[in-house]
Amino acid sequence: MSDWSQGYPTDSAYIDAVQVEINPWRWQQSMLFANRACPSPSGRFRFLELGCGSAMTLIALAACYPQAEFVGYDFMPEHIVMANRLIREVGLTNIEVREGSFAEMVAAGTSERFDFAAAHGVWAWVPPEVRGEIVQVLNGWMATGSVTYFGYNAAAGWAAAAPIRQIFRRAPRGRGERPFAAARAGVEEWLKQMGDMAPQARVLWEKLKTAPDHFLAHEIASDFGTGIWLEEIAGPLAEAKMEFAGPAVLAEHMDALFLEDEGVAFLRQAVDEGWGETARDLLHRRTFRNDLFHRGAPGATAQALVGHMRGMRVVPWDEELQLGTHPSVYGQLKRGLDERVADGLQELTAGGDATFGTCMDAIGADPMHSFQAVMMALVSGTLLDLRPGAEVEAAQEGCDRFNAAMMARLRRGGHAPGFASPALGGCVQFGRKEDRDVVLGETQDPRLMARLETLGVRLG
Repeated sequence: MSDWSQGYPTDSAYIDAVQVEINPWRWQQSMLFANRACPSPSGRFRFLELGCGSAMTLIALAACYPQAEFVGYDFMPEHIVMANRLIREVGLTNIEVREGSFAEMVAAGTSERFDFAAAHGVWAWVPPEVRGEIVQVLNGWMATGSVTYFGYNAAAGWAAAAPIRQIFRRAPRGRGERPFAAARAGVEEWLKQMGDMAPQARVLWEKLKTAPDHFLAHEIASDFGTGIWLEEIAGPLAEAKMEFAGPAVLAEHMDALFLEDEGVAFLRQAVDEGWGETARDLLHRRTFRNDLFHRGAPGATAQALVGHMRGMRVVPWDEELQLGTHPSVYGQLKRGLDERVADGLQELTAGGDATFGTCMDAIGADPMHSFQAVMMALVSGTLLDLRPGAEVEAAQEGCDRFNAAMMARLRRGGHAPGFASPALGGCVQFGRKEDRDVVLGETQDPRLMARLETLGVRLG
């Protein structure tokens, strides 16, 4: 392994992927739920991505927010070459991707601070000294009131993977496309020997074993990859004057929708005792956390939250269309809307000009219960929130060019992980073969195409 890698696998590029949770439009909602204000994603802002990889998500965001400025850093030259190739193809002028380590970023400094930052899949894969460099970057590069997203493996869901990680780190590596053949065989034999004694490890391996070796090199074979608890990241970030705000995913603010009554009671007691986030991870069996941290963001009132949500455009949706529009929801809800209420809200919003407030008024209950009912419809996939029409229109041309580049990849038989949605202000995932066949015209699914049109994803 090369000296400059600092324990991170550098012999192959990380997979091209889009992260739907990285979305400033959605972060504003989540910050308000955490009683904090947020830089406006509707005006000019500066956005920094740490460890951007091939910058697929960052480039899509630059298309979605043409009024903003985007900068990405990654220390792998191959990633930067890939990113700049796509930037030139899409023709964006509001984004720059640079090669550099976090230590080099600390030394270089910045002349203008950033309002948003994102680090997906970084903190839990690097050694302690590199984590310290990340803290220094954030302390010197982020503006007062800024918001930073961290996506990382959660200890609660990855504890059972420790033996699998150790096998992948210690088993001899081969050459060619299957360097982890011995490690794969070792895990299979170990699980066979364990019988029924390692059920969680078996569940994790069933999810991991079909992944390509170059993905597993980063995910479970890297020297420092691990699952962590919130406190293990919140503590160091305090040195950059950053404080945990809450989940980046709106649905994860609403525990009662996903837990049985006993779990809700247990969680409430844990919150009162000061260890609520640990209890949440354990109860939800989280394997990944999507967290927002702020640097002195002003407080926000419940009235500000309700006022923001009331003005938001909403349209009917279908939770079965798994395009990443409602992360962390499918198959997990314990409670839902009455079917008649859900049907009524979908009928009310079918014209495309309804708002969250329109839906609240139509329910006709007291304001608190009306708000909760529409929120339940939103996070469960019955409704979908959309950006203001003027912002969608401003983003349409750039998103069309990004999506044309993704379609060109598909037509060449390549991989296209997602599309840019001007209506959502972020990415939608695109990984299923059946979806690929539809957009290439090889099969028909009018419903999917209609929903892509709602998202502003025009494939042409």
